[in-house]
Amino acid sequence: MAKIESERVVKEIIEGLSLSTGRESVPTETNDKVQVVFDPQHRKFCNIGATVDASNATSVTLFTTPSDRDFYLVSANLSLIKDASSTSLISALVITMDDGSTVNIIRIPTFTTTAQTASINATFPIPIKLARNTGVSITNSTAIANIKTTGTIVGFTEETA
Repeated sequence: MAKIESERVVKEIIEGLSLSTGRESVPTETNDKVQVVFDPQHRKFCNIGATVDASNATSVTLFTTPSDRDFYLVSANLSLIKDASSTSLISALVITMDDGSTVNIIRIPTFTTTAQTASINATFPIPIKLARNTGVSITNSTAIANIKTTGTIVGFTEETA
């Protein structure tokens, strides 16, 4: 058995389990049958999903990361459909990393004078931390276009109490 020496941990146990110290004994030891588990950071998570459409040569903001807490990207999708009139087209889902660098997280080049559909999904087992208060956007670069692009992201925010 291990003895819990930290008064802060004992206080967390009392508050976390809503123990009435006048009637209930407070656990001060652990054994192999009962383990006290708690998150000392008190992390709170909020899932966020966003989708936006873009047409022709444009840049559209899909989502702006919060300025007061961290945002982590866990998955992204970029899909497009175009007709044969599009020339020299590149569609990209653009993010700003936590270090300030801008990255095309997904990029779809297309064939000139060819009708085309494409879709790329990316899942990040280790979430990507994005810079605060920056936009996630779809960018279509083309001289002539008849294109429809859709971007979707899923992520979460984390804040400590």
